[in-house]
Amino acid sequence: MSEPTQSWGKKLLAALTEEQIEHLLDVVTRAGALERLDEPLRAIGSDLAQTVRALTGSGGAASVSSPEAGVSNQKALETWNGLWGDWEGHVSEVGDEKGDYTVQEREWDPPYFDPTALADDLEKVAQQMLEWLDRVFPLDKEPNLFAQALKGIDENINRYPE
Repeated sequence: MSEPTQSWGKKLLAALTEEQIEHLLDVVTRAGALERLDEPLRAIGSDLAQTVRALTGSGGAASVSSPEAGVSNQKALETWNGLWGDWEGHVSEVGDEKGDYTVQEREWDPPYFDPTALADDLEKVAQQMLEWLDRVFPLDKEPNLFAQALKGIDENINRYPE
């Protein structure tokens, strides 16, 4: 049984470095190929076609005013999910007696929670998330996102000894 033919995109991703792919796309764009591909790109997905139009400035698309505005919805969600993973990584450390947010003065003292360290780390992630919130919140379709996150922190804090 022969293996299925791999897409050109996968072949290029496997064969070239990110920098080489960047240069290839620069050449393709300078040659005007992306502007001529609007219809095939729309067949793949309107999000893809709209983003390419915005980046190339073709089709009367508005110029990109910020980095967040110049990415596809899928890329915005991917970025958001990465930031959310960072947030969850910090939260998962809460309640762990050997975690980043545990303080134990002496070996015989019970460990306790360091809320300042957690707040500092979450603040750093939250600042990045804030830049994406207006864009991603309608796409994520999770109205209780932050309420659930706060509940998780509270549950983890309760794991520390009294």
